[in-house]
Amino acid sequence: MAKNEFQYANDFCEKFPFLNLPQSSIVVALSVAALVMPVFFHSQSFPNQLIVGTVVNTLLALCALFLTFRNSLPVILIPSIAALISGYVFGSFTIFLAFLIPFIWAGNALYVYAIKRLAVAGKTNYGISVIAASFLKAALIGGATLVLVSIGVVPAALLVPMGVVQFATAVVGGLVAGAALFVK
Repeated sequence: MAKNEFQYANDFCEKFPFLNLPQSSIVVALSVAALVMPVFFHSQSFPNQLIVGTVVNTLLALCALFLTFRNSLPVILIPSIAALISGYVFGSFTIFLAFLIPFIWAGNALYVYAIKRLAVAGKTNYGISVIAASFLKAALIGGATLVLVSIGVVPAALLVPMGVVQFATAVVGGLVAGAALFVK
């Protein structure tokens, strides 16, 4: 996978000058964005998870396209911690997010890995890659949530946000990130 790992980055460096920056600079920029998103959209009357989730998944997909997997780790890990600390995204259910964070991390990692493996290394159609990666992410997080609901650890109210909404925001976020691939 290493040979093709930067395929998109190499193809688009001329169009997007920021890609000529060192990976560390891109990692810092994406990590800061991942940290501030859950805090920036803090209104309880605003559909926080839809907006924040879409933006975070856009950042994750950009990581898959333009960074190594290792350099993607801060963006994989930071958003769920920021959501837990800020308490804004899930309102009164935020405390239960603590039980789900390891599964969210694993789902985010799987999402980045699947896009990188399918679209970058495997040269699979980008849209299909995003849908497959989104399904895998939502299945992992949603499945873990279902198990935690069934044993009484988290409330059933988290099933939709951790399943269907995860899938939707991952698809939209991945496609938003992929729009860069089609800019002429």
